[in-house]
Amino acid sequence: MRNSNRHISCQHFAACGRRGFTLIELLVVIAVIALLMGILLPTLASARRTAQAAKELVGVKQLGTAYTLYAQDNKSALLPGYLRGSWARADRRKFMVYDNPNNASEESRLTGSVIRPYPWRLMPYMNYAYPSVIVDKALLATAQSASDGKKDGRAFHRVMARHPSFGLNSTYVGGDAHRGAYYAPSLARWGAFYVTRLDQVIFPSRLMVFASSRGVLRDSGGQKVPGYHRLDGPWRATPTSNSVPAFVKWNAPSRFDADLPTTTYGHLDFRHDGKTVAVSFDTHAERLSLEQMGDMTRWANKATDRDWHPR
Repeated sequence: MRNSNRHISCQHFAACGRRGFTLIELLVVIAVIALLMGILLPTLASARRTAQAAKELVGVKQLGTAYTLYAQDNKSALLPGYLRGSWARADRRKFMVYDNPNNASEESRLTGSVIRPYPWRLMPYMNYAYPSVIVDKALLATAQSASDGKKDGRAFHRVMARHPSFGLNSTYVGGDAHRGAYYAPSLARWGAFYVTRLDQVIFPSRLMVFASSRGVLRDSGGQKVPGYHRLDGPWRATPTSNSVPAFVKWNAPSRFDADLPTTTYGHLDFRHDGKTVAVSFDTHAERLSLEQMGDMTRWANKATDRDWHPR
């Protein structure tokens, strides 16, 4: 009888030990988890943004170094920002550009619109490291999966050419055939408004070469992507071909709005907590605000003040 009571008592306490949570206890646990998530998620998001900015700082510095190396290998001549169409024709040999460092054959040679922007011409100095040219993984995946069904299979090359993560200050650095460069009447009207040689740069620590950019992916229905090959400064040259451009000032809000057209701020992208990543001729990289990027002394070699423009 005594043993039976002991057995019943043990069962009773075992049952008590398996008692479930009450509704109030569950609500308290859920509330604590929600509170922790509310605290941690913004921190994690901020950490991801910081990591992405650090990654772009490394990438833009590599690009700035590659740009300088090109000039050193070409007797101080800077890489043109955007070529004239005649310079990129297949029957011309002015720029011999290949998509494969181990295959200098006609099959591997790139010509035409693919090489007019800077990326493929600078690629040898980047060791063909595509993730350093297009830092954003989703955009790189889009480029690598691009296919237009044509036999030449050049859709990938076009996306790489048009949408690197960093735009070149091509109007004022190296020259841009769609912004009045290499055209005698334009130079007669505005003077040498762009620098063409490394030894012409007056303030290497100030003159910006590349910065974070954004553009619209062709044939995407207006999809904006974090990358474009060209930047247009606060005083931008109007798009032109074989004619003299005008220089017009940004007409944009003082606060960056990503919903506005990518041309509003000359394709600049302030995607790092309101700042863009930029590199100057001395290859130092930094994060700059819209206010800082509105200073023309960062854009033009001859600029003497914030609001300078070709006259």
